[in-house]
Amino acid sequence: MPLPTTKPKKGKAIRLACLKPTSKPSFAAMNAPNSIASLNNAMSVRGLRSISRAKPSKSGQRASKMRNKRLMVWLLLASLLGIAPPAQAESYAGRRIQEIQIACLSSEELINLLRKNVVIQPGDRFSPEAIRESIRNIYQLKRFSQITVEAEILADGGLRLSFCPQQIHTISKIEIQGNQAVAAETIRDAIDVNIGDRVPSNGMNVIKQRLLKLYRDQGYHQAQLSLQTQPEGDGDKVILSITIEEGIPSKIGTVTFTGNTAVSNEALIDASGLRAGMQFTLDTLERAVERIKRYYAEQGYREMTVTDRDVTYNFETAKADLTLTISEGQATQIRFEG
Repeated sequence: MPLPTTKPKKGKAIRLACLKPTSKPSFAAMNAPNSIASLNNAMSVRGLRSISRAKPSKSGQRASKMRNKRLMVWLLLASLLGIAPPAQAESYAGRRIQEIQIACLSSEELINLLRKNVVIQPGDRFSPEAIRESIRNIYQLKRFSQITVEAEILADGGLRLSFCPQQIHTISKIEIQGNQAVAAETIRDAIDVNIGDRVPSNGMNVIKQRLLKLYRDQGYHQAQLSLQTQPEGDGDKVILSITIEEGIPSKIGTVTFTGNTAVSNEALIDASGLRAGMQFTLDTLERAVERIKRYYAEQGYREMTVTDRDVTYNFETAKADLTLTISEGQATQIRFEG
């Protein structure tokens, strides 16, 4: 996989490695090659071209500096993954650390806590073992889900290391606004999130989909939702705010049956209780299906099933067109003798 060629902004750090907690801690990296062979090849073929030039132009110096940064990325990856780097790259080992940064955090308390757990310090020489130990120490705090390590080679040849931890946030409060048709307790049950739970790693999408399904089932297909998390103080607690615009309730448009031969559409509509213009909910539909089953059973079709329930919603008219597919089965005849 080729090394990045995009020209970086001046002073921009380069991501070196990214570690997520697993059953057995390991190191991974952004854009890392898929095999050890390709990693060594990338280091030896591309990364070392910069050291063969003498007295480059200013543009050449900038390009050379960037290539040196890239080589540092591959060198750290090789060290962390236990891969032996090529001989030329060994000259990058032992660079002194000029600066340690704690990024991605706003709480001074957490920043100071992390600094106490980073064992590699300014003045030390680059050490993969020290970086490993620092990351292990930070994970043992059980307050972070991911740590990214970035580095920048400075003008004097030293290194600036930046530790960027992704903080684990827990929900301290759930606020619900705008709901009228659906009770707050019903909403809390539907989102399946409790006080003290972690904020889902995939954001609010799962929670939003659960709520949309709840409202569709209640016949509110035009419901609009806004979910946000707001920090509570400077700690790791957040408030989950749910704002709802329920919209107008859905009405039944047309009711259609397919697959029925023994019973007419008119008879099924009468039996179901479904009428155009009545409010649509999932419960309304399920109750109608049960009434249809009872009606068929009275006609001797005890094996009848509704194999499909198709709901087509029209946002312009706010009406739901229903199509129920019937499998009637065989009629059962009861004969009395004696």
